[in-house]
Amino acid sequence: MVRKIKGFTLIELIIVVAIIAILLAIAIPPLNKWRIRYYIESDTKAIYGLLQEGRMKAFTNKKDLIVTITGKQVCLKEGNTNIKCIKLKNYFSGTVNITKRGIFNNSHIKYSGSANVNPSYDCVVTTYTRAKLGEWDGSDCKAK
Repeated sequence: MVRKIKGFTLIELIIVVAIIAILLAIAIPPLNKWRIRYYIESDTKAIYGLLQEGRMKAFTNKKDLIVTITGKQVCLKEGNTNIKCIKLKNYFSGTVNITKRGIFNNSHIKYSGSANVNPSYDCVVTTYTRAKLGEWDGSDCKAK
């Protein structure tokens, strides 16, 4: 018997949908870890950029500045006045003071969430005139 109607049978469609579901179940967890790691690294680089901008503003305007973190927001402040704030996707902790000569106090800002994704950068360490991206080892920020 020759079949005249061309198309897919219900069984064939169910098999294709099952194969797609299996592939998605395998692919989603690594993609989620990658997304979390990307957001941590992106936030760390944004904090680093704000520190560099703050150093430049402190030196040019001859004013003491401070970079503080409140929840998922990092702010560059002069006294109690916010100069610039950036919203973050993750929780970070730490405070950095910048003198009017553009000098950092020796401190760090680190990721304080609980995701176990091992990002390349999850903290920013400051020493005198430098800010460096680093990796938190549990007790200290090691610059890379």
